[in-house]
Amino acid sequence: MVEFLLWGLKSARGQAHTITSIGPAIERVRAHFPKQGSHDMRQTLIHEEKIIVSRKLILRYMNLYHPEDIQARKSRRLKRSIYWTVGVNDIWLYLHVAIEPFSGRVLWLKIWWTNRNPCLICGWYCDTVETLGAMPLVTQSNPGSENNGIANGHTLLCHMQDPTLACMLQHKFKGQHRNIKPEIFWSQLRRRWTPGFEDILDYGINNGIYNPDDALER
Repeated sequence: MVEFLLWGLKSARGQAHTITSIGPAIERVRAHFPKQGSHDMRQTLIHEEKIIVSRKLILRYMNLYHPEDIQARKSRRLKRSIYWTVGVNDIWLYLHVAIEPFSGRVLWLKIWWTNRNPCLICGWYCDTVETLGAMPLVTQSNPGSENNGIANGHTLLCHMQDPTLACMLQHKFKGQHRNIKPEIFWSQLRRRWTPGFEDILDYGINNGIYNPDDALER
C-alpha cells in the first residue's frame, strides 16, 4: 500500500474498477502477453497501465470473456521447485538469458544469430559488470561450452580481487533441470510472450508483408 502511494497510485479500492472498466486495459496486455496468469496480469496492469485491481476481479473478467484460457491453465500439471540463494549478487545465472536470482532482475536478454560463441557471451557479462559496477560471488550456467568464457573470465576477476581463491573455479555448471531460474524464465517467456510475437509474424505472412522464402527477408 505504501509503495503504491509513493508511485502516486490509489489502492484497488480507491480506483474502484469494475469488470467493465478493466476490460480495455486487460485486452491491451493480452495483445502482448496472451498467456499471462492472473498474478502476472496484475503486475503488468500496475506497471504498464497504472491500474491496481485484485486477482479476484481479473479472474472474474477472464472467466467471463476468456474461459478457454482459464481452462487451458487449469489443465496444466505444474511441478514446484524451490530455489535458495543468500542474497543479491550471491550468484548470477545464465542460459540464453542472465538473471540475478534473489531479486529476479533480468541482467540481459540478447537476440543474436548465435549463442554458441564464448567470447560473445563473456562480452555481455563484462558489459553488465561494468554497467553495474559490481559482480557476483559465483556465476552459474548450464554445461554448454558457450559458457566457458564466463566461467573463466569471472574466475579470473575473482582471483584478482581475492588471491586466496587461486585454483578455485568461481562458477557452477548445472545439468538438465538443475539451472532452475533461467529454465523458469525461458519457459515463461515461451508460454506468455512468444504466442503474441508469433501472431505478428503470421499476420505478416498471411498479408504478404513477409516472405520467409526470400533470403533477403529472413
